[in-house]
Amino acid sequence: MSVIDLPEGVFRRSPVVTILPLHFSTVFQQLLNSLAGVDLDSSWRFQLASLRKSALILPLNYPRGRDGLPISRSANSMNGKEIVQSVLKSVVPLERRKRLSIWVDHQSWVPARHRWSAALVRDVAQSNPEAFHRFVWTNHIGPAKQYERTNPFDTTRLLAVHRMIFEDVIRQLRIGNLDPHKDVKSVLDVGCATGHLLRYMETQLFPSAERLVGIDIDAQAIAKGNSILREAGSRVNLICDDIAHLDRYLADKQFDIIFSMGVLVCVGEELARKLVDVMLKHARRLVAFSGPANPAVHNAQMTRSVLRRDGAGLVHNFDAMVKNAKGKVLFQRWEGDRMVDGYSFYNIVASPDPLRQQLTVHEKE
Repeated sequence: MSVIDLPEGVFRRSPVVTILPLHFSTVFQQLLNSLAGVDLDSSWRFQLASLRKSALILPLNYPRGRDGLPISRSANSMNGKEIVQSVLKSVVPLERRKRLSIWVDHQSWVPARHRWSAALVRDVAQSNPEAFHRFVWTNHIGPAKQYERTNPFDTTRLLAVHRMIFEDVIRQLRIGNLDPHKDVKSVLDVGCATGHLLRYMETQLFPSAERLVGIDIDAQAIAKGNSILREAGSRVNLICDDIAHLDRYLADKQFDIIFSMGVLVCVGEELARKLVDVMLKHARRLVAFSGPANPAVHNAQMTRSVLRRDGAGLVHNFDAMVKNAKGKVLFQRWEGDRMVDGYSFYNIVASPDPLRQQLTVHEKE
């Protein structure tokens, strides 16, 4: 175990004593050492120098509680990662922590480096989740790396949460007397990552689709996905762009089905509402959304979007957003009372307003 006695200047209050597990302490010291090369002004350098000299190893026979931790643990009982987050947040300005976050994510010697890289800027997720997600996905770090690892480019391996929304969409197509294998000619995936789900749609769900397009802000994921897709002779095309400007990209384009799976959690309520409106406006047949469910109350009963407990994004009311955009909710799946693939989920399959679609087509003509 390690004790870090922070100098008063760090928090500008009384000295703080915190407890770090040894493996956290080792990584923490290495992170602090790496900051020696970061361009900090003299006051920050002084605080870092004080912090780096303050680590001590507790003797093995130090009094411990039932949980195995020293009895003198900090009053707020933070775990190791939370302590590191708190210390670095207090010592290092946000812009420099962002640089450190990107650096850490590329260091193979850092245990769980993708989680650490996100932890360095996790406080942003609480105050501005949209900015947090824009940073990690634009730089392909933290959650972006973890997503790529848990969602391999393999059409034989599909997460249950994705399988469920595909089943919901197929069911609605058949209710409308449409054959998924023949009648779906174009598909758009908003927030496509490497395009692995579009490839699954191309080969397993909509083989007659002539146009399959994905859009995502993650340039590395787009480049990797396009390379794999070209080698496979796929018709899928991935585009790197910010979904905040989806209306600009779509312009006069229409797609039979538009998907947005687990992506709107990354944006604020205002932008999510705008994106739902844009997608319904440019969908000929269906729009499908998926995101986290609110375990405390059904999403459809929420009066506003709320921040997830882990600070990793927002929980939205897609029902209200669809109705606000003059769309029609055809099917709703809410699973707030159970976890699938580690997630609670909330799926909506909706259709655009036919009259609105006619007016839109008329305006384009």
